Amino acid sequence: MRYFRLLWVAAVLICSSVQLSAQSVDAYRKMSMLLRQQAQENAETKVRDIREGRPTEQLMVGGLVKLAEGEDESVLKDFGCYVIDHVGNIYITLMPADELIPMASSSAIVRMEARPSSHAMTDTTRFVVRSDLADPENYTQNNLPQAFTGRGVVVGVSDQGFDYTHPMFREADGSSRIRRAWDIYTGSGNGYHGIGSVYENSADVLAAEGGRFTNGTHGTHVAGIAAGSPWKNYCGMAWESDIVLTQANLSGADKELIEYLQQDVNRALEVDGYFKEMTERKVNTNNILEILSIKYPMDYATECGEPCVVNCSWGMQAWLLSDYTLEEELFKSLLGPGRIIVFSAGNDGDSDLYDSKKASDPVYDHDLYVSDTLVYMQVRTYDDAKFTFMADGQNYGIEVTAAQVLDHIIQYNEYLGYQIDYPDGRFIVSSYCEQYTDGSYGLTFTISIPQTILDVSSLIRLVIESDADAEIMGQYYKLVFSKEKNCNNPLTVGYPGCLPCMLTVGLTSHRDFVEADDGKIVTFGLNYNPLDQVVSWSGCGPTVQGLIKPDVVAPGYNIVSAMNSLVPLDSKEYKLCEKSFICTYPYGDKDYKMVCLSGTSMAAPVVTGVVALWLQADPTLTTERIKEVIARTSRHLDSRFEYPNYVYGNGEIDAYAGLLDILGLANAIPDLSTNQPERLHITLSDHTLRFDTAVAAAVRLYATDGRLLLSTRTTDGIVPLPEGLADGVYAVQVNTDDSRTTGSTLIRIGR
Repeated sequence: MRYFRLLWVAAVLICSSVQLSAQSVDAYRKMSMLLRQQAQENAETKVRDIREGRPTEQLMVGGLVKLAEGEDESVLKDFGCYVIDHVGNIYITLMPADELIPMASSSAIVRMEARPSSHAMTDTTRFVVRSDLADPENYTQNNLPQAFTGRGVVVGVSDQGFDYTHPMFREADGSSRIRRAWDIYTGSGNGYHGIGSVYENSADVLAAEGGRFTNGTHGTHVAGIAAGSPWKNYCGMAWESDIVLTQANLSGADKELIEYLQQDVNRALEVDGYFKEMTERKVNTNNILEILSIKYPMDYATECGEPCVVNCSWGMQAWLLSDYTLEEELFKSLLGPGRIIVFSAGNDGDSDLYDSKKASDPVYDHDLYVSDTLVYMQVRTYDDAKFTFMADGQNYGIEVTAAQVLDHIIQYNEYLGYQIDYPDGRFIVSSYCEQYTDGSYGLTFTISIPQTILDVSSLIRLVIESDADAEIMGQYYKLVFSKEKNCNNPLTVGYPGCLPCMLTVGLTSHRDFVEADDGKIVTFGLNYNPLDQVVSWSGCGPTVQGLIKPDVVAPGYNIVSAMNSLVPLDSKEYKLCEKSFICTYPYGDKDYKMVCLSGTSMAAPVVTGVVALWLQADPTLTTERIKEVIARTSRHLDSRFEYPNYVYGNGEIDAYAGLLDILGLANAIPDLSTNQPERLHITLSDHTLRFDTAVAAAVRLYATDGRLLLSTRTTDGIVPLPEGLADGVYAVQVNTDDSRTTGSTLIRIGR
C-alpha cells in the first residue's frame, strides 16, 4: 500500500525553486497527508503533461470535508466538488485535485482528509482447516438461546467477495434473506448515490448472484458467521436477522473492477455537468466507499425502523501519527441507540512494530529488519533529533534532523529527500515533518532500498541522537524491530478498530484440527499460543492513544462457514481455500461448499451476531452500554491477566450471559444459572419443552419479572408447559446431578 510518493529526480537534495506563502502552508496543514500528496502529485502531472504535449487530465479525489458553522454544500460546489452525502457538517465528496489547495485556503472549510483503502483482515497464509461448528465454544445454533435469533435487526456486512445465492442466505422456501445488496462494481449507475447497483428484492438478489467481484470468499464467509441460515450442520449467529451486504472497495480489486467503478462515478459527474471540457479524466475514491458501505445498511435500517449492527472485518495499520480526525467524528455521528459498528482487531499481533527511546539514553542504535524495497516508518520525538540511516553494513549513511526537515517543509512544502548511489540502484530516504502544539516533532520516513542490497542483508541500521524521548513505529511485516514471530505485540490493533467509538474484536482458538466430510484431517501450526487462549497473532493494544483494545475476543480460529461458489476454479483464491474445504452439498442445481478459515475477520462477525441478538432484546443499546455488558459478563480465559487488558480486552464474549444481563434476569431470578447446559439441548415444540437426552431433572419456568410459573420434575425429558401463557420470553432452569446438563435457557412463545 503506497502512502507517500518519492520525489527525487537525480540530485542528492531536491528542493522546490518557489517558496510557498504562509497561507499555502496553513492550507496544507488543513489537509491530511494523503491529500497533500495527491495535490502535489497532480500539480507535477499537469506540468509533465503540458511539457510532453499530452491532453491535460482532470483528477477527482474522494475525501471528507468539514465546513465551518453556517456554511452549506454550495461552498463545495463552487470549487467544482461533487457532493455524495453528508453527516452533519462533514461532507463525503469528490474534489478536483486542482482545487485542493484553494479549498484548504478557504475560511469556509475547517478540515479536509482522506486515507488509502483498507484490506480484508484475513491473511490468506492463515487459512486453516479445523474446528467443527457443533462445538459449543464456537456458538452454533445448538447453544444459542432459542428465544433470540436476530429477528427485526439489520445485520450489515461491509466486505467483498459475496455469493448471494449460497444456502446460508436463504429462507426455508428458497427465497433470499438478503434484504439489500449494494455492488459498487457493476457500472450500471443505478445504485446508492448513483454508484453500482442496489438489489432490493429476492429475485434481483439471486439473479445478481454476487456481483462482479467473484475472486474472493471473504465476505461470504464473514456474512455466514454473523447471520447465516441453518444449513446442514451449520448456522450463523443471528439466523433470522435482515441481511444487508455492501461492497467496500477494499484493496485487492483488479483493474477491470476499478474501471467499472470509474464508469459509475464518471457517469454521475457527467449528469451534474462535470468533465464537459476534459478529454482525459480519472477518479480516485480513496476511502469514501468504505464509509458509504457502513452508512448504507444504517440508512436502510432507518427506513425499516429497525436497530442495526454493521460488521467490518477490514482495516489498515494504525500509524503513530494519525490524521483521520474527520473520519472518527463522522463515525461517532453514525453511532447511537441501536446503531453499532464492529471492527476486527487485525492479524498482525506477531509483528514487532514499535520501539521507544528514553531521554536518558542520548543515542538509540538499532537494526531494523526490512522485507521490501519500499517501506515506511514514523517517529515522534519530543525535541529536535538527528537521524542516520545506514544500509549494506556501511558505517556512513543518510543524515537528517527533525528541524531541518520541518524548515524544508515550511519553505517548500515538499518531502525532503536524500540518496546514496550504489552500482545497482539508490538508497533513498524521504522525510516529512510536522510540529505539534507541545513542541514535539512527528516525522514520516519513506525508505527505498535496492533489491541487490536486500539480497545481501535485510537490515537497515537506524541511529537517533537526541536528549529527548522518542517513539518509533515500523510497517506491518515490511519493517520491524525483530525477525522473530513474537506473540501479541503491542500497538498492533488496526485502524479504524483502534478508535474508541468502535467495538473491536480479537480472536481465540479452541480446536487443533478439523475432520472434513471425506475423513481428511488437516492442521496448520500457525498459532504459537495454547488452545483456549487468544491466538498469537491477534492484534493487541494499547492504541497509540493508550486505550485498551481489543474490547473483547471471540472464537475466530478455524471457523466453518460459507464458501463463495463463484470463485473461479483456476484462481489463486480457490487454490488457497481448497485445502480448507470441509464439505460439499447440493442445493438446487448447484453444489455449495463450506470452508474453514481463521482470523480476526472470523471473530468479528461472531460478536456482530451476538450484538444482533442483544439488539433484539433491547433495540436501544448503544456501543457504550454493550461494552458495559461485555465487561460484566465476558469469560476470563487466561488467569495470568487482570481484566480488562491489552490482549483479551474484557475477555471472551458470552452471548447468553449478556442476554441475561440485558434482560435483568440475573437480578430478577437469583436462582437462575448464567450458563446454558453444556450437554443438554432444550427445544420448544407443541407447547412442550423437549430435551435431546432423557435425564432426571428438576425444571422451573419463570416469567421475565421473576415470577415462578412452573416447578416440576422429569425423567423422560418431556415437560408440558402450563396453558394460558402469554406470548413472550420465559426463562427455564434445569437442575440435574451432572453439572454438564445443569443450566438455564430462554424460550419464546409466539413471535
